[in-house]
Amino acid sequence: MKCSSDELNKRISDLDSGKTGYEAFGGKPIPYIGWLWRYVDFDDDSCALGVIPAGADGNDANLVGFMENNKWGYPYICVKGDDWRELVELIEKVVDDPSVENLSAVNDRMQSFASDRQYYEYEEDGYTYWF
Repeated sequence: MKCSSDELNKRISDLDSGKTGYEAFGGKPIPYIGWLWRYVDFDDDSCALGVIPAGADGNDANLVGFMENNKWGYPYICVKGDDWRELVELIEKVVDDPSVENLSAVNDRMQSFASDRQYYEYEEDGYTYWF
């Protein structure tokens, strides 16, 4: 990883408060479920991403985003291994160059996690995950 987790979070938070010319759902440049960017541990070898299920809030498809504070009881997808490393690399590109192309690549990759797998729900540590 080029940036520390702290630096990535700061730069993403800065992006979140500025205008980039690109908005994922919720009006944010990087898909995030919640009102403000919360710290994500990019140094970890996996991440639990939130999923707003299709039909909720009028959306046609599942929407995947970082969700560090789940007040809505939405399920999670655990992203690990090559998928997680690829997503972090795409995010590092965004903080270096927040172009529409790079932001779109992050959003597209994150949304692919909701469509390229079969899911089942399971509970662990009080959280509902989709895997």
